[in-house]
Order: sequence, then structure tokens, then C-alpha cells
Amino acid sequence: MPDAKEQFKRYERTDPVPEARAAGLNTVQPGDKSVFASLQPEPAEQKTKPEHYKFSDALKFEPGRIQVHPGQFGAKLGPEGAPYGRKNECRSEASMVHEMLNPDPQSRFQDAMEKDKCKLFHSSIREPMGKSYNHGLYVPQYAKEPDYRFGCFSDTNSWGTKELVCPPPNPEEGNPEHKRMYTLSHGAFDVAEQRKRNYQWDYDPTTFVFGKKGDRSVGGVENALKGDAAKEVRSATVIQKTVTDFKAFNQDHLGKVKHTGAGLHGMPAEHSFGVTTVKAASEWGTKECIEGNRTLDEQMPDPDLGRSLQPGWRNLATSNRAFGVPNVRTDRALPRIRSVADHQNYGDEPDAKDLLYPSKHAWKGVVEDDFFQPRTFDDIFSVVACAGFDFTREQAEDVYRVAANGHPEGLVSIESFRYAMLDTDHAFPIRDS
Repeated sequence: MPDAKEQFKRYERTDPVPEARAAGLNTVQPGDKSVFASLQPEPAEQKTKPEHYKFSDALKFEPGRIQVHPGQFGAKLGPEGAPYGRKNECRSEASMVHEMLNPDPQSRFQDAMEKDKCKLFHSSIREPMGKSYNHGLYVPQYAKEPDYRFGCFSDTNSWGTKELVCPPPNPEEGNPEHKRMYTLSHGAFDVAEQRKRNYQWDYDPTTFVFGKKGDRSVGGVENALKGDAAKEVRSATVIQKTVTDFKAFNQDHLGKVKHTGAGLHGMPAEHSFGVTTVKAASEWGTKECIEGNRTLDEQMPDPDLGRSLQPGWRNLATSNRAFGVPNVRTDRALPRIRSVADHQNYGDEPDAKDLLYPSKHAWKGVVEDDFFQPRTFDDIFSVVACAGFDFTREQAEDVYRVAANGHPEGLVSIESFRYAMLDTDHAFPIRDS
């Protein structure tokens, strides 16, 4: 598109009377108010974050800047002449790069030792150095003779190599009978060949033309291109109104806008579309939808809120009675053998303190109830002996007897055995581990 300012300058140079105001509207508009600029979308503002500047193309075209990898952008270089890489503490001071790449040649003895080590390798067996690849194929002994030749013997052919490569033309080629048979079997028709069914006609099909012969029309193509304008006499044609309305709605009209069906459709100019906002007195509006329209009695709480109105079901008590079943069933005795399906809490389960601060034996899987379980003398003597107490079996039997006398059923636990040990006059020291 030409520049608007340049057009305005050219217009001023060609205007014979520049001081006179031009009539009509000025079609030369500034660049930001032209039709082309108005139809173009506004360009997106390009913002490059500081951390993404190293990936932008601006660094590639900035004069005087050394091109570096984005990973090294902004990195400080070391002093001039300083080597890069990590120092190897294990390498020898006398070793150089060319010495590592070009080691000293091996002697024949070293080569022989190396070949002896590698002779059992699969690659050395199948691909020996200086020999062809061994595929493991078996060749009979008679095939190894120098005079042996592969293939079968045949009689000497009368044709030579030239006739085998370029055979002479077939004298039977072009036989119409062979062409007919190949067309019948393979359907191989030549290019633009007419298909013949060998009908016995009374006329020649190559020159005969089907159809009715009539007078030759002059100017047929001209009349087809000009349409109704080529007719000398135009007659009126009566068609349906629906066809006319469809053409008026679907086709474009010269000098008029296309009818899109958004007109008034024969309605008066003061007609307004939509639903009227004037509501009846009984209809709700926005205020009623937000605040509601309930009476004072409807806004009062229900009479059965928080209490039962059915006789015999009122939860009223004259004392400080608590209704329901407690979570901890201290009112019931703890069964001696508790079932795995019993989920009741009899007050023997650990509370929050025990969960936050477990006992010192919990890390071994021992809980406090294990100390109060009734056990036999052998079990208690084994536990106390493993704990390191130095006493004989006779002394342990005396302590066990004292602890059994303190229980009505004669049961003894580790805790009651420990208290019985403390009540005796004997001191049971702990052995040195």
C-alpha cells in the first residue's frame, strides 16, 4: 500500500491552487487512520524477560559481540592462559597427550601373548585376521577339486550370446489372430481402439451416425452466452412468488445490500422487539427473587425444631441424666478372652498421651498389658533370667510362690513377680554383660 504522507506531498505539488480549500472529503488519511490500518489487528507487544534475553536473536545481530552459547551467557571467563577442565591428581607428571594417543609399540613376544589370550574368543574364531570370514558352511571334498564346476551340463545351443541378449524379431508378431486371442483373454485394447463385437449390421458402423437429423441452428453458441438478451421478442413468464422471494433473499443485488432477514418484516417503525419489562402486580421481580416475599409467620422457626412433638418421644429428664451409650464402656467388665470382632473400648486402650509418648518397650513390640498377663513359672523365669538378674531357680520358685499367694486364683504376672522380688529380704543383683 502506498504511503499516505507521500501521496499528500504529491497532491500538494500538483495542486494549481494550493491555498484554496478542496471540495468534498479528503481521501488522503494519516497512516494510523487509513482503511488498511483499521482492518489490521494491533501488533502484540513483544516483551522479553531478562532471564530469556540470552535466547533471543538480538544477540546474533548486535555488532561487536562475541557469539557464545546461551549456557555461557554472562559467565565470567578465567584468566588468560588458564587451562579448562578438572585436574587429574592420579596422572603422572611426565605423561603427555601424544604419549597417551601414541603408546610404545609392542614386541613380537607381547603380540604372541596377546594372540594366545584372544584365540578362544568367538570373534577371533569366526573372523581370523588375514583370512576370509568363516560362515561355518560345509563343502564336500569332491567340490574342492580344482577342475570341479558348479551347475548342470546342457547341449550346445545354436544361439549365441548376442541372440540370447537381443533375440531376433518374431515372424509371427503382428498376426491379427494372435491379437484377437490376447484381447479376448486379457482385455488388452490399444490406445483409442474401438471395441468391436462383430455385429452383423446392414450399415457401416464407422460412418453411420445415430439420432434424428434436423435443421442446423445458426448462432447457437452466441444465443447460449447472451441468454435472454439474444431473444428478439421477450415474453413474460409467470413463476411462483416463493421463487422470487428466495432469489431476493439469497442472491446479491446490484447497488443494494444483501437481504439478511433482519428487517422489520412489514412492521411499523415504532415496533420494539423483546419482552416488555412492565410486570403485573402478582409477578415477581429481581427484588422479590433476592429478598423473598414471605410473611412473618412463614419466617418463624418450625415448632418441631430441636424438640419432638410426638407424645412419648420427648427427651425430657428431671435429673442430670445423659442419654446414649458412652464411648468407653467402663460400666462393663473386660472379658478375659477378647474376640477380634469386639470393637468396644473398655478403658484399656491407649489414650492420646500414650500415642504421643509411648513406653520405652514399645520399639520392641511390648506393651504395658504384657506385664500384667498371667504366665507360667518357666516363662517368667526365662524373662527375668534374660533381663540379667543373678539368682537360682530355687530362689525364683520361692518368689513365684509368694506372688501366687497374693492373688485369689493363684495367677502370677511379670509385674506381680517383680513386686514380690522387691518385698523379699534378698537382694538380686544384675549380672555384668
